[in-house]
Amino acid sequence: MGGEDCGVRVGVCGKLGQHLWWRETPFIEVKITNGSTASSFIVSHNELEFSKDAAEQFYLYRVFQFRNDPKLFILRG
Repeated sequence: MGGEDCGVRVGVCGKLGQHLWWRETPFIEVKITNGSTASSFIVSHNELEFSKDAAEQFYLYRVFQFRNDPKLFILRG
């Protein structure tokens, strides 16, 4: 945490509580389900369009198995 390394670090399907650092200001959308990674979730038209327009700064945080054993999946763009 000395500040030298400012690259994006993501842990796909990692446990919640990881530390992430960015080079730019991120836009984060969070979707939460109690099911597995295969569980469906709703993305609005506006959310989809914004994710395309801000692809370099947009992250979708997909929290799944929320009730029993929360895990995090991160998608960029």
